[in-house]
Amino acid sequence: MKRLDLPVATRRPAADAARIPAYIGTPERVAASQMTAFTTVFQTHTGRTFASHADLHDCSVREVRTFWHCFLHWTPGIDWSGDGRGCNTIAGWFVVDSVTYSAGSLASIDLRFEQHCEGVPAALHGAIHWIR
Repeated sequence: MKRLDLPVATRRPAADAARIPAYIGTPERVAASQMTAFTTVFQTHTGRTFASHADLHDCSVREVRTFWHCFLHWTPGIDWSGDGRGCNTIAGWFVVDSVTYSAGSLASIDLRFEQHCEGVPAALHGAIHWIR
């Protein structure tokens, strides 16, 4: 496995900590995005309307179980690939073991997964533990 060295991050002053988008897409790209597709499904599932992705995020914080239940049924899964390797057909699962939010933002997440390629019994197993 190759090692990825990242520069040490510096903390921004609290006054500069407002959410600043890294990228603002065109209306056409936003309309065709996976986020917009999921928002449409989630609106149908909950019977609510979300005027923005920020509104969807706020709902995901308040109603964690409803949000993740809908997301996990909507998503086709996770496909791990790299170094010229990949799968033509995948099977497997992933489960979110815990999610915590602080001040309306994701603070940590723990999940586990298993992926099978081409229907063979050998599997990729893994876990992700992320803390902000």
